[in-house]
Amino acid sequence: MISFADTGTACVASVKAYQDNGEDWTNTHVVGTGAFKLVSYEKDSKIVWTKNDNYWKPGLPYLDGIELLITSDYQTNKNMLQAGETDSFSAELGKQADELSKLGLDLDVIVQHQATYSLIPDTKNADSPYANKLVREAVEYAINKEAIASGLGYGFWEAPYQIPPKDNSAYNPNYSGTVRKYNPDKARELLKLAGYPNGFKTDLVPGMAKNLDTATAIKSYLDAVGIETTLNNMDTAAYMQYRSGDGWHNALLIEPLAAFGNYNSTWNYYFSPTGTQFRSWTRSEAFLKVFNASILSHDLDISLMRAVNDEIMEECSLIPVHEGGASQPTYKYVKGAGFLQRGFPIYWNAESAWLDK
Repeated sequence: MISFADTGTACVASVKAYQDNGEDWTNTHVVGTGAFKLVSYEKDSKIVWTKNDNYWKPGLPYLDGIELLITSDYQTNKNMLQAGETDSFSAELGKQADELSKLGLDLDVIVQHQATYSLIPDTKNADSPYANKLVREAVEYAINKEAIASGLGYGFWEAPYQIPPKDNSAYNPNYSGTVRKYNPDKARELLKLAGYPNGFKTDLVPGMAKNLDTATAIKSYLDAVGIETTLNNMDTAAYMQYRSGDGWHNALLIEPLAAFGNYNSTWNYYFSPTGTQFRSWTRSEAFLKVFNASILSHDLDISLMRAVNDEIMEECSLIPVHEGGASQPTYKYVKGAGFLQRGFPIYWNAESAWLDK
């Protein structure tokens, strides 16, 4: 049901519009029941909307129209914001959020932690070093998460020791489970106990993360304890085959685990035993027990979601490394838009937005 309700992957279009105009026209002409009607669409440039006076929610929308400018260039967006040519835009959580908060403009820099960038080890192949829990623990002890958060998060990241990010209800502020803080001597000791006194060679794959700064930092920490790491930065198509097709061997993937508002959707999307994500990650019997209890619960139960995390952290089957998310620099006169209030996906409330000018 979430596919229909809140992901944008199963949008309902007008059958009549499709039948009258054909597929090509329908791909660029939205006809539905939304709060705004499409005026014009310029590919990779701009979308203009006007108020739908027949919207099914009485009294809404408030705005007469919306102009959505399409650009992924941060500097362009920043310049437009400073010039008053846009009211709000989406930026990264970290360096960009820090810079925008210091512009001296009448802004709210809204932030939300929407993902935890985690290492996904090859635990399925018996000859993989990561099939050994001691090795996985060594990896976590080897990484200085606090230093990564301080150096690359610009005050917007904290070191994570659980998978759900802190802006999600599945995050446990009173977490008392297993925590492995930076201790390279402990990492070397565990590698020796695991049968790798001289370390071993491995690949580190940035994958969907594409953040080479953090990947380089992780590599340096692993190298320092004897885990000789090669960065394998492949294109998206190759990575998807690597992750979801054939699987990977003796490697760590870096993956931003997106936090849906209902964290069961996150657990299910990435780690379902019937899914195609992470072919080389083992779904143990202990994991499946807590996973099924949470996913199949008739009522939404935060304690069951947290139990999945607790099992993962105890077994060190996933290794959280740093936080991720988004920021939304927005002029304070923008009201009711609900930017970054719903988790992932990052929808906002266009129908209830208004300008206090």
